[in-house]
Amino acid sequence: MYSTKVVFRRWDTKEPLSILDLHIYRRSFLIQHAVTFISETSANWEKQILLPPMIRDRRVLSVRCSDPSVRTTIRNATLQQVISFTTYAAETSDRKTFLLLLYSDHYQTRWVIFCLRP
Repeated sequence: MYSTKVVFRRWDTKEPLSILDLHIYRRSFLIQHAVTFISETSANWEKQILLPPMIRDRRVLSVRCSDPSVRTTIRNATLQQVISFTTYAAETSDRKTFLLLLYSDHYQTRWVIFCLRP
């Protein structure tokens, strides 16, 4: 656990207005699925993953990716959701690994993680 305090002050008198006390808990990632794909050399690489329905009718509300060059979108089907992502595949000897972080709440604390290797 990390703890830190942030003090907000007035700009003219430097008097403290409020103090924000943060407690940060680090959690390790749990990789639930690892997928490997083969793609052409020097081409855009597009893939769609159909997500199975989650327990208690939960939905994936947001998606993040560990690689900023990967564009991700999420589309709601009837009972399932489709995640689409696009990236550039360089040479065949290069191996690109990134994480897709799928969050099922608004605060991005509950997740399902996919590890993808194109």
